[in-house]
Amino acid sequence: MMTRFLFFLFCFQLGLISVLAQAQTQSLTPDTTQLPDLHIVTTEFPPYSYSVHLQLTGLATEVVNATLAKSGVQAKTCEIMPWARAYKLAQTQANTLIYSIARTPDREDRFIWIGAIAPYQIKLYKLRAREDIQLRTLEDAKAYMVGGELADVKQAYLKKQGFIEGENLRLVADDELNLRMLFAGRIDLLPFNEFSLPLVADQLGLDASALEPALDMPEISYDLYMALSKTSSNALATRLQKSLQTLEQAGTLNAIQGKYLGHSIAGVVDAP
Repeated sequence: MMTRFLFFLFCFQLGLISVLAQAQTQSLTPDTTQLPDLHIVTTEFPPYSYSVHLQLTGLATEVVNATLAKSGVQAKTCEIMPWARAYKLAQTQANTLIYSIARTPDREDRFIWIGAIAPYQIKLYKLRAREDIQLRTLEDAKAYMVGGELADVKQAYLKKQGFIEGENLRLVADDELNLRMLFAGRIDLLPFNEFSLPLVADQLGLDASALEPALDMPEISYDLYMALSKTSSNALATRLQKSLQTLEQAGTLNAIQGKYLGHSIAGVVDAP
């Protein structure tokens, strides 16, 4: 069972980042600006971020790691927690970086956006054995109970499309519980990222081949970003943005994405 409890980590092996930063920031224009300590929040979300033996890893984690190393920015703390809490902290605590977060219109003015770091493709999944569920449009899904995660872009979209909590939308704290509920027949449908589904199912001891997509959801298949809280230092934001751009131009982002997704996806993620 995947750990969902809050715990503190030495973010991305801080000692290693410190060494890397000293070596790599020489390639950037010298900048003597005193930057504030950076706090990082994220959630268990494979393949983007997940913990192994109390250390954080994953596609997005590696991108953030490389960005910090290139920029010379030091991360004081990193916390992995339920998404709703991470999202709230990133809106209320200065100099806090959150990832992996979808950049949606209603979130645009709530954060300082550093840049896109990974692709994100949402489909509405059902048990393969549920042949009675045949969807042509999202409207058809309103006849069933759909799972959702609190403070998540997917549930927000479903509510905007007329889904009603308690009637045809059931919200819980995390998508791992949602996945268990789908297998147990407690919900009928679940919007899920296709890149994450097999990994999450495997970690939970569930057979992903027992699921199949019932409907594509391109309207919420956004790229995932790293972002800073709105009250963060402008100098900090600029340093991180420039570093991420440098990594993107050098092909580092595409290499990291290919490592986790098994193929090159050049051009899928927009430049920051």
